[in-house]
Amino acid sequence: MNTEIRIQNTEDRKIAYLIPRTAYLLFLTFFLLNFTSAFAQDTLYVWRGGDVIYQRAMDQIDTIIFIPPSTPPPPCTGTVTDLSGFIYNMVQIGTQCWMRENLKTRRYNDNVVIDNLADNVQWSLNTTGAMCYNNNDPNTANPNGAYYNWYAVATGKLCPTGWHVPTMEEWDVLERHLVANGYNWDGATSGNKIAKAMAAVAPGNRGPWGEVEIEGTPGCITDFGEIIRNSTGFTVYPSGSREANGIFGNLTHYAYFWSYNAEMPWLRYMLYMTPEFGGYNTLKGNGLSVRCLRDN
Repeated sequence: MNTEIRIQNTEDRKIAYLIPRTAYLLFLTFFLLNFTSAFAQDTLYVWRGGDVIYQRAMDQIDTIIFIPPSTPPPPCTGTVTDLSGFIYNMVQIGTQCWMRENLKTRRYNDNVVIDNLADNVQWSLNTTGAMCYNNNDPNTANPNGAYYNWYAVATGKLCPTGWHVPTMEEWDVLERHLVANGYNWDGATSGNKIAKAMAAVAPGNRGPWGEVEIEGTPGCITDFGEIIRNSTGFTVYPSGSREANGIFGNLTHYAYFWSYNAEMPWLRYMLYMTPEFGGYNTLKGNGLSVRCLRDN
C-alpha cells in the first residue's frame, strides 16, 4: 500500500510524492538532510486516503524514524514438506504455528543426510548429529516420528526451512497460553495440567497411551476431564525414546520433545500417568522426538 506525502513551503509551492511504505525512511532521511536548512519554515504533511494524518513545521523536526507495520504471518493452515518428502499438518495455538506431527526427516534442511545409527554401541559413542526410528523400524515413523540426538538439534538445520526446534522459552509460551485459556483438564487457569488437552487421540480414545485410572492424565479416559483430550489439536503420541546407551524404551508411556539450546540439552515431556507437561535437563546422547515451530 502507498501513502502520499506532501511538503508545502511558505510560498505555497507544493511538492507531492507517492512512495511505498518501505521507502519512507530513506526518503524522509534524504529530505531532512538536504532541504530542512533551505526551507526552514516548510511544513511536513503526511496524507493518507485524502486526509492529513500528521503535520509539523520542518524547523521543529530533528529526526523522523518510520517503522513500517509488520507483515502478518501467513495462515497456519495446509501442510509443509521436508526434504525427505514427509508431509506435516499445521496447528495454530495462540500466536504460534506448530507442526501437528513429530518430525520424521532423514535430511537436514541443507539436504545433507543425517547419520542413521542402528548399532547401540555406535549410538552410545557418537558425538555428532544422528537419528533413528523406534527399534530401527522405519514403519514406526507414523505416528511416532524419528528420534534425534542433541547434536542433530544443535545444528539448527533439523526442521524445514522457515521452521525451527522450539526453545524452552517458546515451549513456555505454549504452556502459558494453554493454562490461561482453560486447557487444564479441570478447567483451572493456574497450574500445569495441560497434558490431556495435548494428548492423542480424541475423547474416549486414548490410542496407544498406557492405561491408568488417575484423573487428568493421558492414560485415563473415565474422568470428567476426558472431554478436553486433544482439544488443542497438538496430538501427542507416547512415542518413547532411545537412551544414550542405545536402548529403546518408554513406548506407550512417555513422549519426549527436544528444546533447542546451543549449550545445554533440555526436553519437554508427557507421561501417561501424570497431568502436567513438564521439562528438565537431559543427556546429549538421548534420542528424542522433535516438534517444529514456524519462524515468526
